[in-house]
Amino acid sequence: MGAARTVTLYWNHICILHGHEQRHVRRAQERLARRGIDLHAVFFGMGCEHRLSPYLARPDARLPDVVVSADLDMFDDARLFSSLGACHACASWMPRKDTPAVRAMERDPRLLPLVAIPITCYGSASCEGLALPDATRRFATAFGGIDNAAARTVVKAVWQRYGEEEARSLLQRSSVTAMPIEAFHRARTGQADIALVPSVYALRADGTSRVHSRLAEGPILLPTYFCARRSIDEETARAVLEEVMNEELLEFYARNGDLIAASADVRAESSQEHAARVLSYDQDFARGLEGRFYDAYCARLPHAWRMPPR
Repeated sequence: MGAARTVTLYWNHICILHGHEQRHVRRAQERLARRGIDLHAVFFGMGCEHRLSPYLARPDARLPDVVVSADLDMFDDARLFSSLGACHACASWMPRKDTPAVRAMERDPRLLPLVAIPITCYGSASCEGLALPDATRRFATAFGGIDNAAARTVVKAVWQRYGEEEARSLLQRSSVTAMPIEAFHRARTGQADIALVPSVYALRADGTSRVHSRLAEGPILLPTYFCARRSIDEETARAVLEEVMNEELLEFYARNGDLIAASADVRAESSQEHAARVLSYDQDFARGLEGRFYDAYCARLPHAWRMPPR
């Protein structure tokens, strides 16, 4: 057997499932080793040394071969994404479901959608059938987290659907917390009427004092993508995808995190799997905002991370 091919994986994914993810990646490393691939995994995000986008924005950042990320700044900002260099057109490497949610996850041919966190409403008030701007004007609202993609996704989705002024207004009239679970706790303890949170939290509603409801726009989607640089060949990249993002892990996400899995081979379903409509934003739209998003976001949240100016 020849020398093992070394592959570096950068992983920035779901903090509440982080322990299981780390154990899964260790098992994938063992399987890949038997296929002649030495996988080095570096974890980013909550509880880790770095968050992925701020790290990649550093001039001394070392580039990975493969990325699995729900940190969307690295894909939304053209400078960060272009810093990866040439990438494989991997979007076709996995058969996908034909649903509104999965179609909304499709972006660049170099990004393979894996799963999406559906963000819905939880609180003492029901938002069922209300448009997001109406609900957040009628009820005291919380959402988070400031420096991960959850809060940023809510703001960008509102910006594309309703315009910049509505996005700025949403930021001003809402309580924006460091993490989504803090927004959940604000609604659970009555400090906010509603919280826009991952549906796995909202499903804890008892249906009486706290209810789980969905906006007229449908769940807000926070997707995760796989991306492989051409620093490794396609055969190696496909092997990493096959072992790291296998059916077992995707089933786990759907069952334990209420995530929407994009793969057509995954039978487990999120409670939001068959939503007739979803609220999301396009990558081209996000890239077109350039610094305007950070200007608006950091005007309300001055300590939030922003991409350094050109």
